[in-house]
Order: sequence, then C-alpha cells, then structure tokens
Amino acid sequence: MRKTGEEKANNRVIKVTGEATVGAKPDQAVISLNVSELSANYSEAVSGLDSSVNEIKTALSKLHIDVNLLKTSSFNVNTEYEGYSDDKGVWKNRFVGYRATESLKLELGLDNKLLGELLTAVSASSAHPEIYVRFSVKDKTKLKDRLISRAVKDSARKAKLLCEAAGVELGEVIAINYSFREPEIFSPTAYNRGVGLMEAKAATCDVTPEDVTLTDSVTVLWEIK
Repeated sequence: MRKTGEEKANNRVIKVTGEATVGAKPDQAVISLNVSELSANYSEAVSGLDSSVNEIKTALSKLHIDVNLLKTSSFNVNTEYEGYSDDKGVWKNRFVGYRATESLKLELGLDNKLLGELLTAVSASSAHPEIYVRFSVKDKTKLKDRLISRAVKDSARKAKLLCEAAGVELGEVIAINYSFREPEIFSPTAYNRGVGLMEAKAATCDVTPEDVTLTDSVTVLWEIK
C-alpha cells in the first residue's frame, strides 16, 4: 500500500534548502517622470500639472511613442507651508500654496538612440520633470520560473550528495516549501541625470546596463529509504 505524505513524514526524512541565482541581459528601459506644480489656488495647481503632463505626452507623440504606454503611478495634491519668524521673533508657519504632483512611468524596449531622444525632448519641455531611468527585462515570468526550477534542482543535488555520504538512499519528495515573494527585477545600473546635464548630453545616450540578477531558495522535504 502506498504511504501518504503524512505517514512518510513520521519516518526518516531529510530537509534540504536549494538555492539559485539567475541572470539576464536587460531588454527594457523603465523611465520614471515626476512632475510638480505649486499654486496658491487649488484649481490652478491641478490645471498646471495637467498642462505639464500633456506637454510630456506631446513630446512622446513626436517620437512616435504610444502615449497610452505612459501610466500614472501616483497623484497627490497637498498643502505646502513655510516657516518664518514674526516681528516678535516667534516662529510660525504660513500657507504657501497647493502642491500637485504626479508620478508617471513609461516602459520601453531598450533602445539607446530612442532613449536619448526621449530624455532630450522631455527635459527640454517646460514641465521640467525629475527623470529616473532603470533597466529590467520584459519576460519577468520566464526569469522567475527559471530561478525556481534551478533552486529545486539544487535541493535535489544536495540531498543526493548527503544521502550518498551517509550511505542511505534518497526517496520521494514529501513536501516543498516555497515562500512566494515579488522581487524587484532591475539592473543595478541606474541612469539619472540633472536637467541641465541631460539637456546637453542625453542625445548621445549610450548605456550598457549590468545584468539583472535574482536569487531565491526552495526547501524540499525528502524521504530517506
């Protein structure tokens, strides 16, 4: 009669954690654009922000980039204050205005020429966004699947090695313990420039980002025959 997993767990077992690291060359640029507008009037702050975002979209359209690829990561309108000392030397806060901010994200295939043109066009606009560029891979699922597969194979390799050294035979898998997590899949290379530098040099953008690397582990419970 075939034993159940619970019955096997009461017998001799070995628990081995397999580890793996995989790498891949980045094929995607992730551009983050942070736009901000300050005004004493709420409506004017929001309207000014909308104008800046539309200007960025216009710049993308001129480069034949689909503006629907530009996504909003966050949108906030907050009151802003500044500290000052009154005539009696008492420190106080006074209202400055409404700060409307929007964070945008654009994912494109890695193309240094297009990236340089995009950064030049956007930084030259009156929107003056903060610009950050990171590099990733398009097929993240394939990379994560390869990582898990290698970690399980590493557990099997270690388990066989341990059993051979102990003079016992490795049996079937009883249980696999894997804690799912959503890692950030980015190259360590970051391409960030101040606006002034970007306007002057972005057109000659030539970046070879480091490989994306992921590390993970899987714990497997094996039967010992």
